[in-house]
Amino acid sequence: MGPVAARPHLQALTSADTTGQRALVNTRDEPHADATRLRRLHVTCADTTMAEPTTGLRSAVTLLLLDALEAGWDFTDLILADPLATLSALGESPWGDVPAITVDGRRLSAVDIQEAFLERMTSYLGDAGVPDFLRGADHLLTDLAPRVISALRRHDDGAIDTEIDWAIKRRLMRAQRERHPQLSGQALEALRSRVDLAYHDLNAETGLVPRLTAQGAMAHLCEPEEIERARQIPPATRAALRGAFVAACLQVGADFSVSWESLRLDSPPTAPVDLPDPLETVHDAAESLTQRVRCLRPEEMHRIDLVGRGGLGAPG
Repeated sequence: MGPVAARPHLQALTSADTTGQRALVNTRDEPHADATRLRRLHVTCADTTMAEPTTGLRSAVTLLLLDALEAGWDFTDLILADPLATLSALGESPWGDVPAITVDGRRLSAVDIQEAFLERMTSYLGDAGVPDFLRGADHLLTDLAPRVISALRRHDDGAIDTEIDWAIKRRLMRAQRERHPQLSGQALEALRSRVDLAYHDLNAETGLVPRLTAQGAMAHLCEPEEIERARQIPPATRAALRGAFVAACLQVGADFSVSWESLRLDSPPTAPVDLPDPLETVHDAAESLTQRVRCLRPEEMHRIDLVGRGGLGAPG
């Protein structure tokens, strides 16, 4: 929620092409699951996020909107006449003060649109109750989201500048500007670019996020032990089957290939095991293959490459 980066690379509302004609929503028919039952909504226009509350808010809003749509709630009066033009204008506006014209001709602001969506989804939340995916995090919708709207309305991000990425970055940019008042032109742009890149650097040694979090300048939702537990213990989905297979291959040093929906032992070669159901946690063939891996002897394996041994797996 809020201002977005300029997106000249976005050229269409929908497209099956992810590069030549990048769109807001990618329609490539690739559900990574049983295509007779499931489809994938591949949103390709979002900003990268670093602050946990920002990521949480974006996920919560998206999931709740999908729930409301599936429940029959109507948002058609909020459809924009030209979404691409509105996004482009937002990239130049620090507070979302750009016109957002709906298909029925109403002239609103981008903030008006966001607020209308939030009010409707809050009403849905009151009627339907808090869904499982939002339990313990409903404050993202009921507290953080209204504060973002208020910050945009008042042109004051002080109440969200430890939780929302664009507000945190504005604070960092202001601090750098005050620290280097002599800079201007290309030198100032270079400084801003360095701050921007450091903010999104995932390396714990060189990125800003660990330091900002340690200083209390960036809020977090998860404790370190919760993150580590999530890294080690997969959810009750096919990720558990995939994780057990990968762990077994790494333990014995076997070459393997994995994808969202398949497992394959490459040496000795085996036929792929398909996992078309994302919510499946019991799969005889997958468990049998994992057990076979655990029992492999060194002389049965032939090293193919270093990709599988590094824990990434070759493309399956």
